[in-house]
Amino acid sequence: DGTYRQVAAWNISDLPPNVTAHDPLPMSLAATQSVIDIKNQTTDGVPMPQGRLPAWVLEHPRIWLVVPLIHSSGLIGFVTLGRPRAARDLSWEDFELLKTAGRQAASYVAEDNAARSLIRARRFEDFNRQFAFVVHDIKNITGQMTLILKNAERHGNNPEFQRDLLATVRD
Repeated sequence: DGTYRQVAAWNISDLPPNVTAHDPLPMSLAATQSVIDIKNQTTDGVPMPQGRLPAWVLEHPRIWLVVPLIHSSGLIGFVTLGRPRAARDLSWEDFELLKTAGRQAASYVAEDNAARSLIRARRFEDFNRQFAFVVHDIKNITGQMTLILKNAERHGNNPEFQRDLLATVRD
């Protein structure tokens, strides 16, 4: 539905809010496909324009980095990392490693999403198959009832027909 929801947390409080794909953070991540350093306000070490980050990111006491989860279809999510115990500056190699880890994580998320979609499709297929049997049986019964009504108009007064009619309806 175009909303990025927080699905897991480890060692961080004050969880980030759910955001839509049209919020500034996901739009920036999708456009740059870069790791954002919140403290220094850089993307892959390059200063970013002011006003590109939402207040909840800038004001969060623990968020240090935002790593995009990029898959072939584009941004499928992002990971917020808390500040490390020992402060350090990141090099271009660190940013590349984080982006690679993000792509790897995104592939696992995309694979899980595809597996879930396949399961839903199989369930729907099973439902359709079962429903087709029910519809087939109803059509058979409807055809029999139509035939009974047509014959009842012609042979309704015949006692032998009446016995056959009762036996057919009973079956």
